[in-house]
Amino acid sequence: MGRWSGALSRWLAVPLAGLVIGAGATRVALPRLAGGSLPIVVGPWHTSTTVGSAAANPYVRAEIARTGLLALNRAETIYFEARTDDEGRPLRAACAYDIAGGAIASRWWSITAYGDDFFLIPNAEKRFSATAATLHKTADGAFTIALGPARRGVDWLPTGDMGGGFNLLVRLYNPEPGIALEPGRAKLPGIKRVGACAS
Repeated sequence: MGRWSGALSRWLAVPLAGLVIGAGATRVALPRLAGGSLPIVVGPWHTSTTVGSAAANPYVRAEIARTGLLALNRAETIYFEARTDDEGRPLRAACAYDIAGGAIASRWWSITAYGDDFFLIPNAEKRFSATAATLHKTADGAFTIALGPARRGVDWLPTGDMGGGFNLLVRLYNPEPGIALEPGRAKLPGIKRVGACAS
């Protein structure tokens, strides 16, 4: 019996080791192939022409499923993600930021903040997103979104009291044809940290 149980243990060890190694490799590969090193960069924003397209490889599709992005077809929408500010510092919920820019060449667009868990950030104001229709803009289309734990300005997106980091997602719905073909041409807002971060 001991001989058989030893053989069975060795037989089960091989596929088990394969599962562990495979899971670990996938965990490392996903952010690199799908979210961590996206090929198109516009300031702090990143995107990929494969997100939402038939050309998306299994890693990209797995990242979309993992993060709950629910990407629409590439013909309809382009998604840009930011995990850092203009200076390359990771976005932190305890810090305040100005997201400042101008008109974006798209029929409609939105900017949404998500927590490290990829869910909307809970807050008493029930504010989760800023859109082209809701923002206060100047005559030439310029806008500034105040982002952070404390209320600032007329267009404020709260980062709540969750601590940790967060990321931002810009959705461009029906972008102009030139941007649809070359997303790197999009003029997207900057993300500037302002003042000291809350402890």
